[in-house]
Amino acid sequence: MRKVIKYSDKEEYIKACITTLCSLRNTNLSDSESAMLLKLITYSTNNSLTLDVNLGRQIREELGIGESLYGTCISRLQDKKCITKEGKSIILNPVYNRITEWKELVIRLDSSPD
Repeated sequence: MRKVIKYSDKEEYIKACITTLCSLRNTNLSDSESAMLLKLITYSTNNSLTLDVNLGRQIREELGIGESLYGTCISRLQDKKCITKEGKSIILNPVYNRITEWKELVIRLDSSPD
């Protein structure tokens, strides 16, 4: 059986994909962590980005959060293995690779023995 859930808004679709992928990985994200991950995905190129002062400020303004929550979200996303941070460089977990280009998310559950 195949069930298609349609989203008219691309951002809502990406949020739903993030939520589904995190559930499959047994990773629970808070609303602020999920919003931060969505922004990082949005601004990433080839699954990575450089968080300079201007981009950090822009993300904080778009999310309406302060520096403390911003830093906490980045740290928690790193602890939950959603991102890897090396200095100012952030690399997204490969599971999110090209997520903004996805047309659909297909999950196949196979219960037959190997």
